[in-house]
Amino acid sequence: MHRDAAIGWGAVGGVVLGLLLILHQTGGGIQVAFGQPSAHYVWGFRWEQVEETQVGPPPPVSLPNNTREAWAVDLLARLGNTQPTPETVAFIVQWTIAEDACMTACGYSSAWERWNPLNTTQTGYGAYATINGDGVKAYPDYESGMQATVQTLSYGYYTEIVAGLQTNDPERALRGLYGSPWGTNAVHVEKLWRAL
Repeated sequence: MHRDAAIGWGAVGGVVLGLLLILHQTGGGIQVAFGQPSAHYVWGFRWEQVEETQVGPPPPVSLPNNTREAWAVDLLARLGNTQPTPETVAFIVQWTIAEDACMTACGYSSAWERWNPLNTTQTGYGAYATINGDGVKAYPDYESGMQATVQTLSYGYYTEIVAGLQTNDPERALRGLYGSPWGTNAVHVEKLWRAL
């Protein structure tokens, strides 16, 4: 094992603190030179100078171009499918479009404004409003809505939907949607999905 690798963080912190105390007591300063990296040894420890890096908050994470796709990929991962096919993602995207179209056409707010892209009726998870007679909920944030959706899909009525989504078999998921009590008209979802 290399000698430098054997030093624990406590030892490194002690050396740094010791150096700072010596510099303070002697009136010394730290001189920073930019350009070529250099290395030197202090008390047998190797110290490297690296080029200047930007200090401050990290740059903002850019959002995916398609929020519906990002949401679908997140849902699939939470259901156990970390390698979804484009067809499986497209199925969920079209399902969210079918849900949203129905709600906005009926005068309700967008499912995205309520953090409920599949319009679950799941109680809890911070649900703060019921927006229609079917019991569709509004959630306070992305995570609450996502957890409510995953919980809803865990019920026995939806095993075929989930099995199809987990195994990248959107045909099976569609058959499961037809056979389930989910409020969306499966014909509408199928029409949108097959039109791709």
